[in-house]
Amino acid sequence: MIKIKAVERQVGFGKDEKKKRWFPAIYLSSDVTFEEFIDKVADETTISSADVKAVFDLPVRYSLSNCAKEKALIVAT
Repeated sequence: MIKIKAVERQVGFGKDEKKKRWFPAIYLSSDVTFEEFIDKVADETTISSADVKAVFDLPVRYSLSNCAKEKALIVAT
């Protein structure tokens, strides 16, 4: 489950270096297994759990394959 809590953080530089403000922070209150995640996504969409698994599995396999060939994978442009 995802929860939100208030966290005090230091902000600013120079003369405002010691200034602190409160910000929302998201944290997990319990662990979710991969299977639970897959089932939840499949239940709330029109795709099957096998499709969801493929979306998460293929980039990992592709990345490992490229690493073995000493190729870099550029994730963002």
